[in-house]
Amino acid sequence: MPDIHPSVPSNILEVSLASPGITVLGFRMPAFEPKQRALKRRTWNWLFGEADRLRAGSTLIVGDFNTAPDDSEALCGDCLEKLIQSGWQHRPASGYSWRHPQSGTERQIDHIFLSASLVPRRVEYSWEFKRLAVCTKNQILQYW
Repeated sequence: MPDIHPSVPSNILEVSLASPGITVLGFRMPAFEPKQRALKRRTWNWLFGEADRLRAGSTLIVGDFNTAPDDSEALCGDCLEKLIQSGWQHRPASGYSWRHPQSGTERQIDHIFLSASLVPRRVEYSWEFKRLAVCTKNQILQYW
């Protein structure tokens, strides 16, 4: 595990499935504060090393990267493109995975990267859970 910040190791899980021979690297980029922005770049650099190690196999890197394709280089927006340029397929191609509760701003911060040996059939963001789990704020507060 990378020795970057205490929050990084608990946000990484690698699983290898013997049949059908697929490795899944689950990843969540910690939401580093602006003053810790260098830690986000260091975490991305660690991920690039893991991606290089896993690229030749049948591998998925999935998770919350807290980085959108249109983010500035200072916010590591260039890192998504770097994975693509190194041979990883990026999905979903469109849509969003996060919406700001007040402004409604939509961002694509959750991603799937597939190694070249995998052929995606259908990958998309789904907000169907909002229809399936309709509840009021009071119901949520009562649950917790």
